[in-house]
Amino acid sequence: MSINLVRILDNNVLIEDGLVSTSKQITITTTTTTFVSTTTTTVAPTTTTTTTDIPPSGLTLTGLTFTINSTGDVDSYADFYLFYNISVPSIEVDWGDGTIETISANYKKKKGGYAYYFYHEYLTIATYNVTIDIPEDNLISLELYGPEISSLSLPSSSPDLSYIYIIANISSFDTSNYSDLASLTIINNGGLITMDVSSNTALTSLNLNNNNISTMDVSSNTALTFLSLNNNNISTINVSSLTLLSYLNLDNNNITTLDVSNNTVLENLSLNNNSCSIIDISNNIVIHRLDVSYNNLTASVIDDTLDELISQGDKSPYWSVLDLRNQTPIAYGDVVKVNTLDTIWDEVFVDTV
Repeated sequence: MSINLVRILDNNVLIEDGLVSTSKQITITTTTTTFVSTTTTTVAPTTTTTTTDIPPSGLTLTGLTFTINSTGDVDSYADFYLFYNISVPSIEVDWGDGTIETISANYKKKKGGYAYYFYHEYLTIATYNVTIDIPEDNLISLELYGPEISSLSLPSSSPDLSYIYIIANISSFDTSNYSDLASLTIINNGGLITMDVSSNTALTSLNLNNNNISTMDVSSNTALTFLSLNNNNISTINVSSLTLLSYLNLDNNNITTLDVSNNTVLENLSLNNNSCSIIDISNNIVIHRLDVSYNNLTASVIDDTLDELISQGDKSPYWSVLDLRNQTPIAYGDVVKVNTLDTIWDEVFVDTV
């Protein structure tokens, strides 16, 4: 048996000696000749052609793994997307229950690239370990959904990864290898009590809602414009270094004090259902949504807040909303201020004596 020819299908470029340049497929032609013990009979050569997908030159495969603790109900599923900025070969998934699936790009040009969509249900109560060998380069986005996914390990290096969105039930998650990560969302993980994002200095959006986080350090994340940490157990947070921050949501935590004096481009501040007694927005001159309802603001703080917002004037073209409900009821003198502000802002909610 002899291998006669290996030819590239892209751009008519010849591939020899196992060197591959830009091809997506190679064709290997194998010729087999059978000789018979007589000198007069020869069996004609037969030719078999096999086409095999190969990754582009330099492509490195790496592992993405997670564990799902199936209870056999409607929540026992894994649902995730991978987005690449180039078309990569098919991706093989071992779902851990005996099912192995090969998936090609499902959509093109979504979020600037090619999307690979995965979905699998688990109808038997058990723990399953899922493994996916994925190309680590050119991966730009990952989305993962599965209420019963209990652990997750991403590739050790994906230099183009800029977007991660996770809804699961994980207790920890390491993002230290993704220095170019721009957007991170991890929500609805009751076991997640801490999250280290100190290495992710390129983050502009961070959403860690509905977890169980008690401490959060964002001092290194100076590029943040959007920060949402509602429904956690945070009692204190320092946002003084976040001078680009325009949206801050800390609803339903245990915060007693918050300094936003350095956040001069802050437009939306939501601090609903905390334990704050003091809030100073005198430096937040572009704010047009302020919710400090269900806190412990004193009468003097409420009075100062009303004075400040009146002095800032009309917030058009933005829809402006102030919510001061469930505080110390304002005195009669402040009712006049509320009425004045109500002619400037679109919605004002307060409690009166």
